[in-house]
Amino acid sequence: MKLSYWVSIKKTRQLHHCLLQIRSLIISLLGILNPFQILNPRSMEKVVLVVVKAMKNPRSALCKTSIMASSDIFKVFGDQLLDSTNNAFDNLLLQLLLKASQDKRFVCEEADRALNAMVKSMTPLPFLNKLRPYVSHSNPRVRAKAAITISNCLQDGPGRNERVWIGFAGSNGCRFVE
Repeated sequence: MKLSYWVSIKKTRQLHHCLLQIRSLIISLLGILNPFQILNPRSMEKVVLVVVKAMKNPRSALCKTSIMASSDIFKVFGDQLLDSTNNAFDNLLLQLLLKASQDKRFVCEEADRALNAMVKSMTPLPFLNKLRPYVSHSNPRVRAKAAITISNCLQDGPGRNERVWIGFAGSNGCRFVE
């Protein structure tokens, strides 16, 4: 199947099957090659957009599968996502924060696991700068999940050979400095 076919999928079963294929492709790449030798950054952005589209679906099983696919993407691509798929990554991060703050326990627990996988796979400083706008989001649940994710990132941060200091910049909220 071509990637353009995956992007144009509208039916739920086909989308679910597509997400499972994305997961199996990404899991097979884990530790074998540099992932961008197989998927160029432009194709990766399309894959992330498909995952985000599936996360917005009201069906819990499809949403959970897309969250699991995003978790696998974080484990394989890590920091490379921050550089290559800027807008797609922002959409994915927002959807994960929204799903992690939902009432559906089935989806919420998986989104928390995906956020923890994101924290473990990315270097703290660039990731914290991506999370910073969500601390002042209009939804209080998103703000809470963003704060928890920042806390988890700071707990793991110094262990990964990077010191992160938090400073407060008046009404702008927090800023992160190395």
